[in-house]
Amino acid sequence: MSKSAALKSLNAIQVVLTTAVVLLLPSWANLSSAADLRRNDVELAFMLSASDDDKQSGQELSLETQLGLMLTNTHEIGLAIDWTYRDPDAGSTFSGGHAGVFYTYNFATLSRTTIPFTGLQVYLPVGDDEDTQDYGFKGYLGMRFLPTHYTSF
Repeated sequence: MSKSAALKSLNAIQVVLTTAVVLLLPSWANLSSAADLRRNDVELAFMLSASDDDKQSGQELSLETQLGLMLTNTHEIGLAIDWTYRDPDAGSTFSGGHAGVFYTYNFATLSRTTIPFTGLQVYLPVGDDEDTQDYGFKGYLGMRFLPTHYTSF
């Protein structure tokens, strides 16, 4: 199987797993509602991405995990780890990532199904990233959508 075909299969698996988690997770566990996160609640997040760019960068697979603790209804801190594997069309492969801490502010809204958020992550590189940087940070913002009381994306 070629790398391109393997990556397309991985993308299909990613869609199936994401759909299964969104639909089935509420029945597997009695979790706190993401819209109703309260002080001392714990949130676990996974982000998986795969790409295949035949014209420039080759294939890439990334996985990020965050474990957060709600300090209040809107303030969250936690640990974040991400790992990336890159197989470029030219040059050597790359395997590395980051480990660090994050802060997220979840805005209070009248809607129970959408919550805007913003945050900052500070990290140290691991693996091949140690060769190119000493530390880093990134800011992020987004919108959390809640299809059920126990699941968000």
